[in-house]
Amino acid sequence: MVKAYLRYNPTVSFGVVCSGSVALDDETENVLSASLEVVNIWNVRRGELVGTLRDLKNKSPVTALLLAPNGNLVAVGYHDGAVRIFDLKDRTCSMTLNGHKKRVTCLHFNETGTLLTSGSADTNIVVWDVVGEQGLFRLKGHRNEITDVYTIEKTRKIISCSKDTLVKIWDMDTRVCVSTIVGHREEIWSIHVSPNGTRLVTGSSGPRLRVWSLDPSEFHLIKGGSNVEDITPEEGEKADTEDEQIYAKYIGKVDRKSTERVSRLRFSADGDTLYVQTAGKQVEIFSVADEERRESRRKRRALRASSKKRAKAGKKAQKEEEAEAEEVPQETQAHFAATDELEMEQLYTAQGDLSSIATSKNQSKIVLGLSNNKIEVLKLKESEEDEEKKTYQIAQQLLLPGHRSEIRDVSITVDDTMVMTTSNTEIKIWNVASQQCIRTMQSGYGMCGGFLPGNKHVVIGTKQGFLELYEINSGECIQKIEAHTGCVWSLHVKPDKTGLVSGSADKDVKFWEFEILKTEHGKHLALKHTRTLKMSDDVLCVRYSPDCKYVAASLLDNTVKIFFEDSLKFYLSLYGHRLPVMTVDFSSDGTLVATGSAEKTSNYGEQILETVTSLYLLMMTASCLYVSSTRLITSSHVRKIRP
Repeated sequence: MVKAYLRYNPTVSFGVVCSGSVALDDETENVLSASLEVVNIWNVRRGELVGTLRDLKNKSPVTALLLAPNGNLVAVGYHDGAVRIFDLKDRTCSMTLNGHKKRVTCLHFNETGTLLTSGSADTNIVVWDVVGEQGLFRLKGHRNEITDVYTIEKTRKIISCSKDTLVKIWDMDTRVCVSTIVGHREEIWSIHVSPNGTRLVTGSSGPRLRVWSLDPSEFHLIKGGSNVEDITPEEGEKADTEDEQIYAKYIGKVDRKSTERVSRLRFSADGDTLYVQTAGKQVEIFSVADEERRESRRKRRALRASSKKRAKAGKKAQKEEEAEAEEVPQETQAHFAATDELEMEQLYTAQGDLSSIATSKNQSKIVLGLSNNKIEVLKLKESEEDEEKKTYQIAQQLLLPGHRSEIRDVSITVDDTMVMTTSNTEIKIWNVASQQCIRTMQSGYGMCGGFLPGNKHVVIGTKQGFLELYEINSGECIQKIEAHTGCVWSLHVKPDKTGLVSGSADKDVKFWEFEILKTEHGKHLALKHTRTLKMSDDVLCVRYSPDCKYVAASLLDNTVKIFFEDSLKFYLSLYGHRLPVMTVDFSSDGTLVATGSAEKTSNYGEQILETVTSLYLLMMTASCLYVSSTRLITSSHVRKIRP
């Protein structure tokens, strides 16, 4: 096929710390995080990227991440429904499992790591043989997206939950659903089973956790129906009968402090702690009582209930109850309650919304993946107030390799060696070859920016109307000018490297020249205001022509005004867009102008009538775009169209 147009293919993505799930490798203490379509391996102590897990054929983002019990394999689920198994030692993809039509939502290994269970948004559950590299069987029954799965190796059961408000128990031998737990009124977002396999905890959109018993030897001590919440045998259709086999019995509810819905539930490896991740910023940590403490609480509760009855009854009734109590075994009097087993220990609030959590086997660490592109590592420390009480506190943070908020502007040097990105609180300078952040500078809310001649300084326009000039080597702000009274939407360095132009929401286009100022600390570069061009509406973008003959300014009234640079006289007006023009640029010879607007279309205008054999334009759907001689860098998605 003849090459009919130029095409830009993405080569690398950088600046992403965490975009989804996280996992903790206990052996190396490295943190694995989903970063778009790859999995990054971070050394949090040094704050360095030590490796990546990538399949070159994959272009779909990661939606689920799980480390195998042996620590050698990593299962990764993708948005296109594929599941890939990576070898953590040589960091290569050992197999690709295709069995889902929609994104993979949850993964779970069995105790030996030979079987992998995956749940998807297509409502199906697939069990994979990791050793044989094949799918064993598919489980169908849920009517909505699968949110969590758990495999119990001892009893050969699989427990799954879904947004259809149902929890199902599957038999791995017969491959059918043997029990359905009903009673939830909201979507169920997560489940987990204690390491000893006796307790099932479910988390939904409601303010409580529900606890279920999976141990048949305890069922006679539990009130209520078998698989139904809050329904007695007389009222429920699924009451306990001799013919029906019971797999789970409802124990009770445990109140949570957070008002956000549950996002993930996880028991610790020893079963002493339950971690509850919410959809907001909070992590709830519950302590699990041992058997002796549970029994003590049950007996105290039974005594309190008995004392209330005695207070209401007369002395005669009291004597009859005491006589009956001596004949009835003590174990039948003390019924199970969820509050006897789970107790709130700590409520930790992170510095951003949580996307995922991971815990170490010895409970000493908790890794939090935040939605603001940040990773926090919490460590268990003794409380200053109470030495016996231990709480989780921030020990390490991974934030320098990326921004905490959206990137508002991208700029690249003339020699394609460095890239500058701006956000609401900081400026970052990146090395193009290594994709590493080489400098982070605290700044105002940068809306636009660029490198100055020599690549030793950068300038940004802020939302407050300031122009801030920074020196890259020292990272210091050497000049801050109150240039405009409104937001500075755009600035452009003059092609002859003698100054720059800025456009703002205050309807002004201002021209600046570079000068050298002498101070006590030596000489440094500075900006000097020379001219001001008043416009009829807010200025969204300004650009010099390559020969410095024209200045183009796009306005909020959907037009582009072009002026002579020397006299600032009006030359012509370009119109045709239905929404404001967000970006403008000249061709290399200065004869064509390309514009991109908020209506997701592109136009071009000819300044000089000439024959054009072919023309290719970039249609911009992002907030920022920068094109150099060899690279195209964007802060969002960019498509190419042919006119």
